[in-house]
Amino acid sequence: MPFPAIQAYADQIPTMQAELRLSLSELVSLPYLKSGDAHAAIERWAEEAYGDTSIVPTAGPSPAQLALMGIQYVSFNEPSKN
Repeated sequence: MPFPAIQAYADQIPTMQAELRLSLSELVSLPYLKSGDAHAAIERWAEEAYGDTSIVPTAGPSPAQLALMGIQYVSFNEPSKN
């Protein structure tokens, strides 16, 4: 690898370390934030990481979809049919 490329990378290390420290400080403060502020921080991180502005929980697979994958679905809330 050419020396100027290595030097350019080395010059960026302090900036990358500062970004990491900022991200970690934000992460450490998360449990101490109010609920709405914590949710806003998580949404902002999701937007930065994935370009998505909203976090929408998805439903899990249906029992029929699990059966197609060869996974048996057992519900402990429904009475058994034995």
